[in-house]
Amino acid sequence: MGNLEHCAKFLNQSLMTFGFPTSLDLFANDPVSIKGTCNDIYFLLQHRQLNVEFRKSSHEQKKSETCFKIKRQEAKIEKLEGQLQVKDKEIVTITRTEALNIAALKSKTEKLQKEPDEFIYEF
Repeated sequence: MGNLEHCAKFLNQSLMTFGFPTSLDLFANDPVSIKGTCNDIYFLLQHRQLNVEFRKSSHEQKKSETCFKIKRQEAKIEKLEGQLQVKDKEIVTITRTEALNIAALKSKTEKLQKEPDEFIYEF
């Protein structure tokens, strides 16, 4: 009986918290009191159901917003990856051009080193 009294007290406190009448009497024998108790429990269950539905709706909205943000970030990633590929190609092109320039300069340097110095003999 102690556990039942504890449950009734908890339910009455819950009813009072949500603004419902606290007439929950689990030990009543008359039909009017039983009807009131059933109505109070029904109100609690209904309130709980509304709470669950609100949380579910809120969760779905957050999930939708998160999916939208993820898609937006994925689009940014794709754009940045494309830009990175373009820059990589530019680096390869510049590297090849510089390699050709270095080879040409080495060739000119070797050619100049092989030619006799005409100005040395003029003195």
